[in-house]
Amino acid sequence: MKTLLIYFFLSMSFFVYSQDEILPDNIESAFMEKYPDTRIDNWKYENAIYYLEYYKRGSMYTAAFNDNGQWIETSETISDFDIPVLLSEYLKKNYPSGKILFTESIVNTSPVRYVRVNLNNENKLIVIKLDSNGKNIVVEKTEEYVQ
Repeated sequence: MKTLLIYFFLSMSFFVYSQDEILPDNIESAFMEKYPDTRIDNWKYENAIYYLEYYKRGSMYTAAFNDNGQWIETSETISDFDIPVLLSEYLKKNYPSGKILFTESIVNTSPVRYVRVNLNNENKLIVIKLDSNGKNIVVEKTEEYVQ
């Protein structure tokens, strides 16, 4: 019984602690201005960027804003089947043992849309993007992959 009470109080203290984080008003306002009538389902703050997740028409989106509330980009999680042929061939040729973690369609302030693929290749996280023109493939980052 003591063990159950200890677990209960530990879990309650974690719940109370996690409720202390509040999304700053300027970030919430910037999001609501860009996406009116949209509910934020989840958010996190990492490397001076707020990532706000929301769902629309059955798809998951993540909008990124800086500390000042300036919009950076919005990504939509897409199926691996939607990876453009050029990028798919590039991945097969350069990362044959790579496992795709997730794929996103990116919209930002530039007029060019991107497809960004995050993959695990020999315990390295590799982020690769292709512009909508289908011409420029860029490796954005490579780092140790921690599961």
